[in-house]
Amino acid sequence: MVRSDASALSALRFDTRVQVHGTSEFTGVLAVSADEVWAVGGAADPATGRTVALVGRWTQDFRFVAPAPAAAAARLIGVDGVGDDVWAVGWISDGRGGGKPRIERYSRSSGAVEALDGPSVDGNSSLNAVAMLSTTEGWAVGASGPSADADPTHTLIARWDGTAWRAISSPSPGSALNRLDAVSARTTDDVWAVGSRGDGERVEALITRWDGTTWTRVPFPGDGIELHDVAAVDHDSVWVVGTNVTPGKSDTHVGIARHWDGSKWTDIAPTPSGITELTGIAVVAPDDVWFAGYAELPGLPDTAHLAHWDGTRWRDEAPVATTNGNVASALHRICVGGTRVTAVGWHAASTDPAARTAAALLGRATNRPR
Repeated sequence: MVRSDASALSALRFDTRVQVHGTSEFTGVLAVSADEVWAVGGAADPATGRTVALVGRWTQDFRFVAPAPAAAAARLIGVDGVGDDVWAVGWISDGRGGGKPRIERYSRSSGAVEALDGPSVDGNSSLNAVAMLSTTEGWAVGASGPSADADPTHTLIARWDGTAWRAISSPSPGSALNRLDAVSARTTDDVWAVGSRGDGERVEALITRWDGTTWTRVPFPGDGIELHDVAAVDHDSVWVVGTNVTPGKSDTHVGIARHWDGSKWTDIAPTPSGITELTGIAVVAPDDVWFAGYAELPGLPDTAHLAHWDGTRWRDEAPVATTNGNVASALHRICVGGTRVTAVGWHAASTDPAARTAAALLGRATNRPR
């Protein structure tokens, strides 16, 4: 057995092969194996302005994969896989100013792709993340609201039973904002989903857990916290990442990372942290945890940021604001397969926001015997 060594993350670079014309980004990433990685997202067609789903696959090389045909604007947000299948979830326009869940299944062996119906609640629904336990059980989470220009008021959770995706009742406390952005399924009776909820200007973390029968809200300390990703490792080991918005200062964000040991939450990221938001997490082992996000550095715009936890020490990897002609960048998700560390998001090679394009940050973690 080997583990990655945070002291040596080599070949850290943006992969320029993933760039597309028009504003675009990758929002989900999956390491199927050490030699195969998938990413999903969306891109605005520069000719029509319509959003189209974006799917990328690394094996020996990188290539874009054609998504399932869509008659309307569509975006993929989250991705996971089991066996020969890769599942992607997101949103597709209903043509009336709202949207409904988009679910696509890709065959890794044949290359076939199909779109499946997802459950919709209210007038505007989206699925933001997916976690597959087996070919007959999986979970997808997101949010639903009355319209595209209003905050989602209900969490949305769907369960795959091997035949169809069906909505499952889930906590939606309050009435102003309820959304789930990430899900992690450990066993059939231990699934975690995270996001945020709020009433008015007050926002707080939203965590809910499936025990095999119902989804129940899990308390989480602190105000002004939005959670973006979760990794359920064991019954007494769960990791979450997000951002803490300073009360009264909505433009002041500080990235947070916390670990639950079965009884309490412990801060892992240093305080104060120079990271603006932590948006992705990949747990290889208790002493080998990777984090992705972005930082607003003095005198610089948003800058892609990676960090590592070795069980004792937090290490911020060097920012990559100036690599590959990059001016601004941010990361959404991260995965580790073998020695390959892949984080996805967006970057811009100029100060023009329209130049923002999908990006993958690739690195190799040095190994040492466990």
